[in-house]
Amino acid sequence: MIEKLFQKDEKLIFTFYDLFKSIIFFLSFYLSYKVRFIDDSSLAFYLSFTIIFSLLHIFVAFYFRKNFFFNTNIWQNFKVDFLFILITLIILLLIMYLMKSSSNYSRIWLVIFIFLNIILLIPYKLISNLLYLKIIKSNLFSKNVLIIGTYNDCKKVLYEFRDKPNYHFRAMSLLNKSHNHDFLPIQELKLDQNIGENLRYNKISQVWIIYNFNFNRSKIIDYFQTIPIDIRTLIPRDINEDEFIDKFGNYNFYNTSISTFYGIKYFIKILIDLIFSTIFLIISFPIIIISAFFIIIEDGFPVFFTQNRYGWDGNLIKIYKLRSLKKTNEKFNQVVKNDKRLLKTGRVIRKLSIDELPQLLNIILGQMSLVGPRPHPVELDDEFSKKIRGFMQRLRCKPGLTGLAQVNGYRGPTLEKELMDKRFSYDLEYIKKWTIILDLKIIIKTMFVFLFQKVD
Repeated sequence: MIEKLFQKDEKLIFTFYDLFKSIIFFLSFYLSYKVRFIDDSSLAFYLSFTIIFSLLHIFVAFYFRKNFFFNTNIWQNFKVDFLFILITLIILLLIMYLMKSSSNYSRIWLVIFIFLNIILLIPYKLISNLLYLKIIKSNLFSKNVLIIGTYNDCKKVLYEFRDKPNYHFRAMSLLNKSHNHDFLPIQELKLDQNIGENLRYNKISQVWIIYNFNFNRSKIIDYFQTIPIDIRTLIPRDINEDEFIDKFGNYNFYNTSISTFYGIKYFIKILIDLIFSTIFLIISFPIIIISAFFIIIEDGFPVFFTQNRYGWDGNLIKIYKLRSLKKTNEKFNQVVKNDKRLLKTGRVIRKLSIDELPQLLNIILGQMSLVGPRPHPVELDDEFSKKIRGFMQRLRCKPGLTGLAQVNGYRGPTLEKELMDKRFSYDLEYIKKWTIILDLKIIIKTMFVFLFQKVD
């Protein structure tokens, strides 16, 4: 799931790149200080300048950087980095002039400081390139892409991105037939009723539709309405040049349908998931042990219940729960009020949602999140995907231990389509409006819901 951080661009990489660039600034500060001054009486004074310079540079780089795809070309990046340092210096000198404090700093030290920064940019960029290429070769965040277009358009895209190892073109869908289409070194997928299964089998994370006047793009997009997949439209820059969209190579990228879960915000969400789920698991461990003890006394082993659910992009995950039902071989049926299959212990742990606590382990493993659409049994999702158009779009993020639907009263069994419609609308609202603040609100509200709302 790490590749999801970079599904739109590589802004997160540049965030760390600019943060760690501060090491250069502090090293330049120390060396330039030792060259200019004999004693350390003014060390703290010049250190404060370097701290302000570093923080201001991060802001400048974030604001002025336009291309968020990492480029290993040293000269091109050197020009950009040099420009950011120059802008930072000009802004800081202007502030110092307005505050009438510029005369307090040694001009010789400042010249040496800037000179060293520029010199050290080259080895820093070389090290950054080596790390980037090593990560790329490990396939840690490579994206598997399905490209859709005419034979010639697909061929051009493959050629354009042939040296971009962070994109893996697993499959294509040709919209015209060519006698020599076998020349393309990837398999062809048909746009038919099996497209969803084929996307999961090939682990496709994005679909790229190459714009062409000779086919109906909206008709193609209709194929993916029932599939949780990110869709981007590629338009050659000689057709349309737009300054307000992503660019890569000779193409403009339009985000036709892309998940909001990527980049810095999603990285923060991952950290929150790991930290809070670990804390909650430690706190709830005695409760899980006590519940397991009563399950064993009442109905023996096993204590835990595992079941396949759909995760992000419809990939299957195995979730963990405390067993609340008697041992039986019958097929899937939703648990309802006064269900005869419920253990006495099961009634209590379901009412208090204790049976869901082992899913904290799913969160730590990266399969789930603290907040997101609740994962349904596979059979239930398959059933309602036939009744509700676009139902599988709720799988465009990690499933959650709690969600917007749950804190708004839609918990427990969903036997009727109307109830699932409501839950589905809340899931879509969460996906479209997701923010870190929304997650925190849902977590806080969940605590009150679990304490005061009864679940049948």
